[in-house]
Amino acid sequence: MQVVVAVVLVGLAIYLYYLSIKWFFINLAPFIFGAGAVFMSGAVLVNYLRAMSGTLFTGGGWADSPDGPEPAFRQYFFRKAFQDYACIVRDSYKANIGAAERVIKLGTKLFLNPAWLATWPLGVTFYAIVATGAVVAGCAYVAFGTVHLLLVILFCAVALAAAVFFRVLEYGSMIWRRIFLVCPNSGCYRRISLPIYLCPNCGAEHERLVPGTYGTFRRRCQCGQKLPTLFLFGRNKLPAICPHEACRRPLSAAVGTKRNLHVPVVGGPAAGKTSFLMANMVELHGCAANGEVSLSFPETKDEKLFDACRRAFGSGTVLRKTAEFSPDAFLVNLADGRGKGALLYVYDAAGELYQDTEVLRGHEYYSYTHAILFLVDPFSLQRVQIDYQSSLRGASDAIKPCAERPQDIYDRMIGTLRESSKMGRRFKNQPVAVVVTKVDAFDLASKMRVATSRRRDGTGQESQSVRQWLMDHGEGNLVRSIEHDFKNVRYFCCSALGRMPDGNGAPFRPAGVLDPLSWALDGYGIALADAAQRRRLGAR
Repeated sequence: MQVVVAVVLVGLAIYLYYLSIKWFFINLAPFIFGAGAVFMSGAVLVNYLRAMSGTLFTGGGWADSPDGPEPAFRQYFFRKAFQDYACIVRDSYKANIGAAERVIKLGTKLFLNPAWLATWPLGVTFYAIVATGAVVAGCAYVAFGTVHLLLVILFCAVALAAAVFFRVLEYGSMIWRRIFLVCPNSGCYRRISLPIYLCPNCGAEHERLVPGTYGTFRRRCQCGQKLPTLFLFGRNKLPAICPHEACRRPLSAAVGTKRNLHVPVVGGPAAGKTSFLMANMVELHGCAANGEVSLSFPETKDEKLFDACRRAFGSGTVLRKTAEFSPDAFLVNLADGRGKGALLYVYDAAGELYQDTEVLRGHEYYSYTHAILFLVDPFSLQRVQIDYQSSLRGASDAIKPCAERPQDIYDRMIGTLRESSKMGRRFKNQPVAVVVTKVDAFDLASKMRVATSRRRDGTGQESQSVRQWLMDHGEGNLVRSIEHDFKNVRYFCCSALGRMPDGNGAPFRPAGVLDPLSWALDGYGIALADAAQRRRLGAR
């Protein structure tokens, strides 16, 4: 009887036990499974965030290094972000696997024991919850990783779009302001798409310092130095060199910052080109002192040359002739009273250059010339030499007549211009100022019948008077050639020194030198006519 009672009680206990398990599975299991899934998903998120924190904020991320053709670090979202993403995915995966192993180890310890016959429903439940949590956690892990990757790609796309936008914006601004880059160094004179910028800290050469994969506004050099990628942020202040292999010489910080105008001063040996150029600078310096214009020299060597020439003018000392066939362009920052200005590249090549067509072809500035100042030494004309034969005997050292005919100089120049510019036979845009120099000698100025009353632009009847004088002195072919090749021609006369050099030490006072340059620049919106007029009246 006792055995029967015991069997009944055991059976009843087992029945009640399984009823409780059934009740558990029907009523509580969904909540426990849900809670387990939420817990596992939360654990995965916590592990992912901890991996992100360790990678992004505590220095445990991927060790970056300079990459690609430039000696610089890629912008974060173009390289390191993806490497950090891989580190985060890997580290969080390891953390999740470690957590899963600990949970399984705990379940094994609790349920895989001698009492497993009694606890196997709980063990099955536990492992079912673990399996369900693992699936949910895996999905959560993939979801977090996917969202993270999409965010990295999104930020990368935004950074790339910003880089392209600002790059196009700067390029468009340069086109709008009619800026293009040109090397001013002798023997080069070639256009530049972009200078090579040097890191001021380590001297590394950055060939493409523009917004892009290395940085939108700034990039980090291999040495850690931050370098601006736009003129807006001071890229032009970095040391720069010409990118052409045959040159690679330093470039001025002014290159590319404002509109540039290229003006060659053309003439034969001893035509007075250097004196004419420096006389213009002396006159403009006087205008700047009166607040009529703004004048500065971006290059220290040009400023020193000007200072030396200004002192020479002040002491009545004749300037030395240009020694180099192809000197560096003389750079001048010039603006009128309204603030309209440009960076002038003035080319003062030795007169002997124009005696050799082959050498002249190397002067690439003729392919982008904006205006030409063509100097004519009146004493290089045969008719004038005959008329002043007796006077020239005693003054040839002071006057130094040019030995080359203006027509020959012009023919070589126009041939080079046609070859360089490929613009055909007639040039419509470039203004050409034909300037007869040295009119202070003897009575040349009076014989040209220059009118004393001039129009506001400073030309008046001077152009027709000088043109007729050239025609009367055997240069009709030169006049017709120039007017056939160029649509916009004006004639001037001037004296770069204001008087014949006689060694008495009195200062030279230029006369009429600003008129040709003023007229040439007027077509580009720079108004110097009023300043030139006042300088002329002041000289009188």
